Amino acid sequence: MLNLSHEAIFAWEFDGGILAWNQGAERLYGFRSQEVAGCISHELLRSAGKDGVARLREALAREGSWAGNWSIPPRTAGL
Repeated sequence: MLNLSHEAIFAWEFDGGILAWNQGAERLYGFRSQEVAGCISHELLRSAGKDGVARLREALAREGSWAGNWSIPPRTAGL
């Protein structure tokens, strides 16, 4: 189902790496799903996502759940 979306979608374990990476993420970020399995998303994408992860973890610890969208800019040349 994830590959039917044109949007980049990926899922990761709370204390681990990437579990799922759809074709939209492959197109946007330039990594194949086999390459990213187990990688830490904000390290892989060299993004400001690390701060978002901290806020997401705080919300999960406090409320037990989280729902929403989280944006990470596309990978740019030279990374």
